Amino acid sequence: MRRALVGGGIVAAASVSWMVGFATGPAPASQPPVQSEPYDTLLLSAPGGGHPCTMRKAGTGPMAHVVADGGCDALLSGLSQVRYWAEKPDGSVELSIDGDAAIVAFAAADGAGYESFEPRSSMISLTVGE
Repeated sequence: MRRALVGGGIVAAASVSWMVGFATGPAPASQPPVQSEPYDTLLLSAPGGGHPCTMRKAGTGPMAHVVADGGCDALLSGLSQVRYWAEKPDGSVELSIDGDAAIVAFAAADGAGYESFEPRSSMISLTVGE
């Protein structure tokens, strides 16, 4: 009888251990991971100050992955959900959630930055740093 209880206890402990390991496995990421490659810092701001928005852009080329700070919605609704930077053939840049529909579009400004032209209701400046 004692041998049966010890054996049953081992099986039960192994089952609980497996269930705990399964339940505490890697949590799903709330944001797509940014790879360990170098990234550019994007600083978005509105005229007159206010809350600036910081993003990280990983990769080079016409389409790159972007991670936005959570407070970016204070600048423009939906901005904290941006995931993509898209360079267009005319030199403009679009930021989007899905890689398709732009939340905001920028044109090259005087100097090293960009100024938004869409949406027309918000004027946003974009500066790219490293």
